[in-house]
Amino acid sequence: MLRHPDFPSQFTEEQKIYRFETFDELWAGFKKCHPTVREKYKNKNEEKAFLAPRVFMENAPFQMKKAHDTGCCCIWCEGMNKLRLLYDCLGN
Repeated sequence: MLRHPDFPSQFTEEQKIYRFETFDELWAGFKKCHPTVREKYKNKNEEKAFLAPRVFMENAPFQMKKAHDTGCCCIWCEGMNKLRLLYDCLGN
């Protein structure tokens, strides 16, 4: 959340980007899509060639957050809809 320096009650929020993969898994997909750029940034050490380089991890968008395995943030996962359906079936 970013606040305006002169008017702190005004703020903007950025949408979060949830990543469900590790950076190494993202790097494997990046290698397939962008092979020429990969050659510039790959690890020089042959033993760590499959790992994501530090420059790839540090330059990820600042909105990208590690996702937790609690749900997909939809109303059916995060809401109480399943509990309401169960209550309606048992209560009525």
